[in-house]
Parts: sequence; structure tokens; C-alpha cells
Amino acid sequence: MIAALAKAGFVFQEKEFTGLAENAFRFLEEHLIKDEELLHRYMDEEAGITAMADDHAFLIWAGIELYQATFKPHYLEKSLEWNQQFIEKFWDEESGGFYLSIADEDQVYGRQKQIYDGAIPSANSVSMMNCIRLSRLTGNTELESYTDQIGKAFSVDLIRSGSSITQSMQAIQFLNADAKEISLIGETR
Repeated sequence: MIAALAKAGFVFQEKEFTGLAENAFRFLEEHLIKDEELLHRYMDEEAGITAMADDHAFLIWAGIELYQATFKPHYLEKSLEWNQQFIEKFWDEESGGFYLSIADEDQVYGRQKQIYDGAIPSANSVSMMNCIRLSRLTGNTELESYTDQIGKAFSVDLIRSGSSITQSMQAIQFLNADAKEISLIGETR
């Protein structure tokens, strides 16, 4: 919702949409982040449940969209910070891709990973684009390598299942497009 409002505010030059996105983001920062840990839900003035991969990926996405809509450095800084935490908590060092949950001994079937999009995009799909965008915004090419590794980890799925991985396909298309980057250099007044 935050990403959609921020993008709509930017595209339509509608400050009300951008303001709603910023208010929602501020609410998350104030109520769903405790001791620098993202939590999953807020109910009856209480936050709880450790966040899953989707929660992290979507929050990073929201921050990127808000940064691009407002150019306020806070949103980019937070997106980078949360992306680093996300990598540390959910990244599969052996095979690539993000697990759906943190390492926990209580997981009967082990840690799962997926790239299929359902009613909402998967964490891996969203993360592919997040890492590309953060890489391009900051010049940190290491972030883009995560997208490549996700693509390799799920290559069979990406080849066979185009209609169920549309968010990932956007990231692949963006990577293979002849993107233009413009750098403005000068003094601020």
C-alpha cells in the first residue's frame, strides 16, 4: 500500500497520496520496529510476531518508492539498513534466494523458499527488484549480485512458470533492458 501510494503520488503529482504513504511508513517505524527488529502485526496497540521475509521485502520496497517520490534520504537509508538485515536473517548462503522465515528449530519441514507470486508477490520476487534498484541508486554492485543469485536459484521456475512469477519477470526485464543512468554533479546552495 505504501509503495502504491508513493508511486501514485509521484506519477500524478498528488501530495495527498505521498502524505498518506509517509504517514503509514512513519506508523510502521514507530509501532512495528522494536529494538531495530521488524514485527509482523499490530493489534490492540500491541506489536508482535517476528516478521517474515515478505514483511521485510515489502518494507524495503515501500522505502525505495518513498525515496523516489520525495528524494528524502531517510527512506533510502532505511531501505539500505533493512535490506542488510534482511540479507543477514533470510539469505541462503549455499543455494541463493531468501528463506520465508528466520532460522528456527521449531520448523518441522525446515526453512522454505519460493519465488511464485500469489495474490501478493513473493519475497524473492520483490527482493530481486529491490536489490537492483538499491544497487543502481547507490552504486553498490554487490546488491545486484543477489538478484543474479536468486535468478540462478530459481532458474527452472523462471523458465517454466512465467505467469506465476510476474514480479520476478519485471526484475529480469529491467536487468536486460538497456537502462540509462543519469548522474548530476554540482554544488548545493
